[in-house]
Amino acid sequence: MKTKTYIIGIIIIVILFFLVTKFNVLDFEQDEENSSQTGLEVECTSSIDCPQVSIESYCQNNSAYRKLHDYSCIGGECVQKIKEPELIEVCLEKEECKEGICEPISMMIKSCGAYLTKKGGFYKLSDDINGDNLTEACITIMADEVTFDCDGKTITSDSNFSGVLSEENKDITIKNCEITMDDSRGIGIYLYNNEHSNLLNNKLNNQYTGLYLNWETNAIIKDNVIKSNENSGIFIEKGSGHEISNNIVCDNDVKDLKFIGVSDIQGIGNEFDIVDKTSGGWPVLDEHYSNCS
Repeated sequence: MKTKTYIIGIIIIVILFFLVTKFNVLDFEQDEENSSQTGLEVECTSSIDCPQVSIESYCQNNSAYRKLHDYSCIGGECVQKIKEPELIEVCLEKEECKEGICEPISMMIKSCGAYLTKKGGFYKLSDDINGDNLTEACITIMADEVTFDCDGKTITSDSNFSGVLSEENKDITIKNCEITMDDSRGIGIYLYNNEHSNLLNNKLNNQYTGLYLNWETNAIIKDNVIKSNENSGIFIEKGSGHEISNNIVCDNDVKDLKFIGVSDIQGIGNEFDIVDKTSGGWPVLDEHYSNCS
């Protein structure tokens, strides 16, 4: 009887040992698979046959993360090496994470008559604006370090004012705007006596003047399309230190590029036809610009 009980006890111990070992091996293999690599249904002979290394940026808990996707050829199969996501930055109190980037929380603009008065403010156009019968500029910037992003939306008006106006401010940015004002005296963007303005990726078409800078210093004018304005595409009066690059300024009735009393301009990659030159001889055809295509 004791011998039988003893044998049964040994059998139970062996079974338990087998089960514990089995589960441990499975857990280890699962952990190893989750922490190191994931296979794809892609045959390969070398890592060249596998997807390229890529970086995924994303947001979580209002923080920006980055994850590296790297593939290797192991046993004829493309295998992804899984790594812990890298924390790029925790967004500040007045920021929000969008597509893996911390950005200032946007203050939304819905109509003409808006005054952008917050220093360092980030303003965004929420809808297309049609602002007929204006008595002043549609959007007026009144503080330093303001960013106004139209986010691809339009400002249109039959009035002889400016779509966006900024006077005596520093470090402002106006970008992604499509503006058409009245073609008898309307101006798309008008800047007076600002410093370090950034005018990026705007479309300023079918008005009197697309872009007018007066007594400006050190503006950056890049990646804009300025066409079919009744007078000038870009008109710069007085001022210096500007960069004008990668703009298409064509089919404007009087001049694509008009200068009065302007010096120290640089920039390449533009398209112009009818141009003035600065006192230093900028722009030079086939060096700073090509003719409109």
